[in-house]
Amino acid sequence: MLSQREREFLQASVDAEAHEQEVERRRTRRLRGLVVLLGVLLLAAGVATGYALRARGAAAEQRDVGSSRRAADQAVSLRAANPPPAGSLGQAAYRLGAAAEARDTTAGHYR
Repeated sequence: MLSQREREFLQASVDAEAHEQEVERRRTRRLRGLVVLLGVLLLAAGVATGYALRARGAAAEQRDVGSSRRAADQAVSLRAANPPPAGSLGQAAYRLGAAAEARDTTAGHYR
């Protein structure tokens, strides 16, 4: 049989162990939440990167088509006065962006 003092010591030990387990459970829960949060942030960063790359590609394509159209317009302007450079400019416009205007200019040069 244990004395009162020994029982108090034993109870304090059991309480301390329970407290440590609770602290460890909270710490584990917090770490799991942090891992989930980091995973979500990583996924969001990946989606944002994909969107940015797609937008960059679309912007570059629009830029090339715009440049192609400008070059095709210049080729049309030059065609009557100076056909050889106009043909070269039309071909360059087509290679640059393959805009419909550039295709028509290149095809029109050979008619």
